[in-house]
Amino acid sequence: MRERTLSWAINSTGDKVFIDELKDKDFEAKYNCPHCFCEVIPRRGDKKIWHFSHKGEECEYVKKLKNTKKDTASNSSLSNFMTKGKTIDIKDMDFEDSDIFTCVLCKKEENKEKGTEWSKKVWICKNCYLHLSNDEMKKLELIESRYN
Repeated sequence: MRERTLSWAINSTGDKVFIDELKDKDFEAKYNCPHCFCEVIPRRGDKKIWHFSHKGEECEYVKKLKNTKKDTASNSSLSNFMTKGKTIDIKDMDFEDSDIFTCVLCKKEENKEKGTEWSKKVWICKNCYLHLSNDEMKKLELIESRYN
């Protein structure tokens, strides 16, 4: 389904009005585009996604937004990505260093000061490190092998 370009507008009192929240009686009111302040009309049909539409020609902001969405959709859709035969191996990816890590055992997010570096890309929290069982040790070795 297509994304909306104008899901909200400004009413006569200057408030934000979302298309999904309009009642039948609200359709007679006047609304303005939040970007160019020209008049827009609520569209809530059965075939297209609900949205506000410019009464005249669309403003430059909405035109640019539509073109951006088209470019993004055509370049990054999963089917487009897969038909070009591209795959990415996580081993080949570089990640930015951070002071935060997620413990691979308990999945808790911690600051690295409160953890232990098990291997280059595997961190565990001090609590898990202190109570490490043989099964967890094997699990860590398995996880570590995925990165090598």
